[in-house]
Amino acid sequence: RVLITGITGLIGGIILADLRRDHEVTGIARRHMDGVRHFQADIYDYEAILPAFEGQDAVVHLAANGSVATPWESALKNNIMGTRNVYQACVDSGVRRVVFASSNHATGNYENDHPYSAIIAGRYDGLDPDAIPLVTTSMPIRPDGAYGIGKAFGEAAGRYYSDLFGLSVLCMRIGT
Repeated sequence: RVLITGITGLIGGIILADLRRDHEVTGIARRHMDGVRHFQADIYDYEAILPAFEGQDAVVHLAANGSVATPWESALKNNIMGTRNVYQACVDSGVRRVVFASSNHATGNYENDHPYSAIIAGRYDGLDPDAIPLVTTSMPIRPDGAYGIGKAFGEAAGRYYSDLFGLSVLCMRIGT
């Protein structure tokens, strides 16, 4: 049994199409959708989302304000408090695994440094592809805005909930 937060979004729809073949899928969404059991709620409303977690084996957490230009107020409410609520609801409901949809924006400020800035600008002359270091998970986070900070928070919160409560958390930086 898998719960998908943000099930009506682009990635939620793609994941739903694949997962429903072999899994019982439930969703959380702000808007109504046909064809799948779901709870219509905002993830920042803990009491409204908590019932959706009962009996679930895993959660794929996609719900967030997905705009790179997300203003602070929205990032705090939807991306930070909402993510905290998802992790806490997992612990309170006995869910054992979370897949957190992070983003390349958790490390987006590396794009301001050479050689990444040159690549983004389309200036490839003089760049040796074999000498370009990959941005890896061992490098410090460098968020590029409120959205990226929210995703970095989600990664850090995932570590916290793993360490303190034994929650299995996988963070995927989509776009990286």
